[in-house]
Amino acid sequence: VVGARRGTGYQYVNLSGMKANTAYQVKVVAYNRSATSANSSIKSFRTKNTNVIKTPTSLYVYNITETTARLRFRDNATNEVGFKIYLNGRVATVVGARRGTGYQYVNLSGMKANTAYQVKVVAYNRSATSANSSIKSFRTKKLFHQENKCQEVLSKLEIRIILELF
Repeated sequence: VVGARRGTGYQYVNLSGMKANTAYQVKVVAYNRSATSANSSIKSFRTKNTNVIKTPTSLYVYNITETTARLRFRDNATNEVGFKIYLNGRVATVVGARRGTGYQYVNLSGMKANTAYQVKVVAYNRSATSANSSIKSFRTKKLFHQENKCQEVLSKLEIRIILELF
């Protein structure tokens, strides 16, 4: 209930005690001792999300092997509890946040050799998730075939043995 100003014109009211990221509807009714007006039209609005988590940036993939890779990304948030690492659209691992901001490092494992992957990172807390980081694509290395190396060594030995017999 808000007291009216004398005369006509706009009335302004500050609303408080509302929850973040919540939809509300407002209508106005004028009244005096003897009468009440019809309802105004209903206006809808949503309060801002005050629990915004800053997006991880500067994602970099390196030390790529046949089955592992290492990630580095910049933690820009101070209100996250951790990070979800997505590999080809699925959560591959979840890591806890360190205190403050700065670079985070994560080892990925269990990947298949010579396979293309896409990785992205999101920060999260109990009530919100950041936007996705940039997506980085990489390919794991091909498996080193030990058989081929052994065959090469054996053929050199055969040549040496044959030469020593003569």
